[in-house]
Amino acid sequence: PAGRGEGVSMIVTSAMRKATASGIFSYNAPRVSMLTPSNAPTRAARLLTVYFGLNLGGNDHTVMASIGNTPSENTVWTSDSAVLVMAPAGRGEGGSMIVTSA
Repeated sequence: PAGRGEGVSMIVTSAMRKATASGIFSYNAPRVSMLTPSNAPTRAARLLTVYFGLNLGGNDHTVMASIGNTPSENTVWTSDSAVLVMAPAGRGEGGSMIVTSA
């Protein structure tokens, strides 16, 4: 079935016999297809839209984001494949963004 995560447990039942295996199945990792805007002034927080091409799992669960080591003030779903992130004021280039769905 559709799902998300890694190390998922599996239960197989056949002819009234049951086998259980833990941590043997994983779904593909999410893939970001686009981020807009791709840069912003350093002096103020900025709204960013993160578009996911595949595998985030849909908007029926909580989503969180951080840029560098700073959590975003607000992260909300805008569709089943896009998230709006309030990026904090910052500096530099090539920073990482982490988006987590749970």
